[in-house]
Amino acid sequence: MKNLTDPERKNLQEDLAGAREAEKQGSDYPTIAGQKNSQRYLSDISDEDQVWVNAEFGRFRNRIHNKCEGADHMGTGHRTEFITNFGPTGDEAVAQYRR
Repeated sequence: MKNLTDPERKNLQEDLAGAREAEKQGSDYPTIAGQKNSQRYLSDISDEDQVWVNAEFGRFRNRIHNKCEGADHMGTGHRTEFITNFGPTGDEAVAQYRR
């Protein structure tokens, strides 16, 4: 990671404080630097970091979806795997983005 400037460090500290407060309140909408429902944190990370996070979230979401949809809802004693490819890893997605 590159060295942060003072303004970048301040933004990241404010973003972290806002995210932690939103988590305490059970909310997905942080208040950052006094701005409600702020999404400023998205502009503070690089494009590659955003690609990595999105790919990893997609894999996480697909695993949860597969577990829920493929559960043994009828009590037959087995589950069904609907998704066999969870998508690229964050590293794979970043490598593709760089190409």
